[in-house]
Amino acid sequence: MTLTSNSKNVAVIGLTALVLGLPTVTFVLQDPTPETHLLIVLRFLGRLSFLIYLLIVVIRPLQDLIGSPFTRSLIRNRRYVGITLASAMSVHLGFIVWRFAFVLEENIDLVAYLTGGIFYSVLLLMLITSFNRPAAALGARNWRRLHKTGFWAIAVFFAFTFRNDVFKVLDDPIYLLLALLTLVAVSIRALAFVKLGNAKAARPVL
Repeated sequence: MTLTSNSKNVAVIGLTALVLGLPTVTFVLQDPTPETHLLIVLRFLGRLSFLIYLLIVVIRPLQDLIGSPFTRSLIRNRRYVGITLASAMSVHLGFIVWRFAFVLEENIDLVAYLTGGIFYSVLLLMLITSFNRPAAALGARNWRRLHKTGFWAIAVFFAFTFRNDVFKVLDDPIYLLLALLTLVAVSIRALAFVKLGNAKAARPVL
């Protein structure tokens, strides 16, 4: 039986939600006062989502630089990598709501909530338009605009989210690793950009 692209989308969403949601919910419920466990889960899901995003960042540049069977496979399946990111971030949002319900005395950062609201709205639109009918209704040009805007909106959101963690890079190996992986991803995109620029410059003018 061959799955349609829409069926694959649903399968990826369901599998990601199950794999990430079931163990993390179980972990949180082990604590009678789940505040500490919720924070741990939120950090874990946030970092995992960032790593998935870094993979999305380098998929096309790696193909431009290397052009191997592996990178071509990534290109063919990058929609599902994006859907995995959206699903992981949706699980993350669920835990944010859960934590908010238990920590009513916490001061609300309106800027953070506004930024998060905009980000998750864009993410939801990108997820919806990964299905055939919404994508067709949107149109190819608008689809590209939405997903390109969303790609950079996610980058801004992660930068905003981790803005205070920059100072922890030298103290916490996790943040040092994330910083190094970010540097690698940016370097790969820069090298691919230079390579494509040189290739265009070398084309003969007819």
